[in-house]
Amino acid sequence: MARLTCVGVIIFSVFGIIYSLSTGTLHCRGVKDEFAKISSQDLVPDLPTIDEGLSICSRGLTPRQATCCSKETEPVYAVASETYVMNNIRARNKFLKSVVTTHLQYYRETILELIQHTLNNTRAKLSEWYGIPTEEHRHIVNNLFLSFEDFLKSNHVLVEESVSKFFDNILPVIYKNVIYRDSKSWTPAHANCLMKHRSEITPQPFGKNPEEIAANLNNALGLSKSYLEALAVILETINNTDNLALENECKNAVVRLQYCSHCRGFIDVKPCNGFCLNVMRGCLSNMAELGSEWNNIITSIEGMVREMSDKSLGDAFKKLSIGITDAIFHAVTTERNFNKS
Repeated sequence: MARLTCVGVIIFSVFGIIYSLSTGTLHCRGVKDEFAKISSQDLVPDLPTIDEGLSICSRGLTPRQATCCSKETEPVYAVASETYVMNNIRARNKFLKSVVTTHLQYYRETILELIQHTLNNTRAKLSEWYGIPTEEHRHIVNNLFLSFEDFLKSNHVLVEESVSKFFDNILPVIYKNVIYRDSKSWTPAHANCLMKHRSEITPQPFGKNPEEIAANLNNALGLSKSYLEALAVILETINNTDNLALENECKNAVVRLQYCSHCRGFIDVKPCNGFCLNVMRGCLSNMAELGSEWNNIITSIEGMVREMSDKSLGDAFKKLSIGITDAIFHAVTTERNFNKS
């Protein structure tokens, strides 16, 4: 059906030209009005003229054929064609960027809310369950959760080290307020000794809880970080296509698609769908490698989403909160062995 329509348009166009030439009514008035939308209409002749300087729209013209185009109008058409293509790309990119940016912002806010909720919950337990003064554990807990935020932003934070440091610093606080409970004889030297040698104490005061917490958080935070980075790459890729430079061959093809019919005085003739598709395929052929990389990114993100459903960050923070409680309980219930060491 599309082919029949295209043939019909061509036949109609040919008969239109023949009729116009035979009656002597062929003029460029409509072309001038249309050209005024993109540049000065003075560049378009009032009547068809012969311009042997045509290079883009010369295809299909017979030698010495008069047209409404000139070597001055072709560059203007080329610029207008590039603007048309890029405006369409940017319009579609704008919507896509909005979707990705909104999701990226929502996901970041969700993580930060989760971190803040778990932080508040941890501090409340230390104060309410174990009677530890807030000023003694506030900075220790805050630093742990700040390290999680820093991990998502940079490559210079190790989750395992942050968790280990937290338990090093919290041990003296637990020992002083929950196990030892003799603030009169407690000295900073006791605190420093426990902090420096926590990993050497046998048996471990917190059991295997620190290692299990670190492993769970490292996996979950690592996936979330990779997901955020992948979304950032997608945004960068979209931004790069906003500034894509069209090759001359592409611009010339779009001119033939949109404007070369004006040379014959036909401003309302629309190109066939097949012609449009072929032109755009040619314009985007140099982006084939980008398409392959894009598919790889999408595939990777799909894999991350599936894995994130199995290793939920929310579950990891729940295990963190429970794990800290279990670690303290372990230290309290094994205080005899702990005191001996």
